[in-house]
Amino acid sequence: MTRARAAGAALALCAALAAGACGQDEGEADAARAAARQYFAAIAAGQAGRACRLLTDEVRRRFVARVAAITSAPGCERALETQLAGRGGNLVRRVARAARVGDVKVDGDTATAKLSSNAQEVDVRLRRQDGAWRVDQPPDG
Repeated sequence: MTRARAAGAALALCAALAAGACGQDEGEADAARAAARQYFAAIAAGQAGRACRLLTDEVRRRFVARVAAITSAPGCERALETQLAGRGGNLVRRVARAARVGDVKVDGDTATAKLSSNAQEVDVRLRRQDGAWRVDQPPDG
């Protein structure tokens, strides 16, 4: 095998190995996982403003519009505070405290994280927005 062919084969192998590593950059998966953990920690602590900053802009707008039909909360932070202070708020914080973020699959600017809490497992969607990972589904589902 010539040197050029060996270099080409090595390059192809490197590309295949990179693609085979779950098709993602582990740094991106870690960053998405950290965003999900921060979000659930904020919910658990009742830090509505922090939790809202970890949501995508679109999800924040949809969440506020939906909650505005029930309350007169003028923004995400107030809407989430109202929900956390209302009926079921303690349960929501308890579930968020027990939440464990597991595997994360990244596909470009979107990611899905496996969340387990109280023996249940759900997928949490994330999206990269302005260079940072944000939760891409509303606090109430």
